[in-house]
Amino acid sequence: FPTWEMLRDAPEEAIVEVIRSGGLARVKTRRIKLALNAIAAERGRLELDFLGALTTDEARRWLSAVPGVGPKTAACVLLFGLGRPVLPVDDHVHRCVTRLGLVAPGLSAVAAHAQLERALGDDAPAAFVLHTRLHRLSREICRPHAPRCDVCPLAIACAFA
Repeated sequence: FPTWEMLRDAPEEAIVEVIRSGGLARVKTRRIKLALNAIAAERGRLELDFLGALTTDEARRWLSAVPGVGPKTAACVLLFGLGRPVLPVDDHVHRCVTRLGLVAPGLSAVAAHAQLERALGDDAPAAFVLHTRLHRLSREICRPHAPRCDVCPLAIACAFA
């Protein structure tokens, strides 16, 4: 979809087809449309450029108030869209950092966001690399069931392995 308006106005089935490989496509499609409609209603148009002038905490609060936007989505916008030093923690990243002992067992993904971001400090490139590599690791090796610890490059440092 070349523009946000075209995405917002597209039939749900068209969006579902585009994002199906990511899982939960129908739920995500409804949330995408809900968020885009809310942003347009709040701002008068579909743009988030103004977030660049806000602090990371202010931008996170604004994004989190948008219907359909949770902590992970807000963190993705901040990291990938604004280059802020935040770490999106989805189920995949959460599983890896828990197994590696970087966060305590039982710590929620939301709490893990804050703990890991404090450890990263202001290093946005490190947050980007850490998120993308942990996400890949979790899909290919550190899977929820039948993890492939025998080929994991982090097995030596992993309490789970």
